Amino acid sequence: MFDELEKEWAEYPVFHIDFNGEDYTRFGKLEEKIVGAIETWEAEYGRDPYKQALGDRFIYVLAQAARKYGRRSVVLIDEYDKPLLDEKKQKGA
Repeated sequence: MFDELEKEWAEYPVFHIDFNGEDYTRFGKLEEKIVGAIETWEAEYGRDPYKQALGDRFIYVLAQAARKYGRRSVVLIDEYDKPLLDEKKQKGA
């Protein structure tokens, strides 16, 4: 039974961001968190100097990772709703 299990594991690029542990009621905190993550990934995969928007920068990083590993990336987002819950709590809803 166990001898039929997959024996060769493929390595995938993994991009992980965790929104827990921050106070997103502070102006600019969410963008700061996202920019920090993208800058970290750009340090590893490179940055296109012509891409300025955060979404475009992230797409470029994903494309570079795909080029490097020859496969698609895994994107993990922990506590994705934390910024929305903080905003809702601040408004008293």
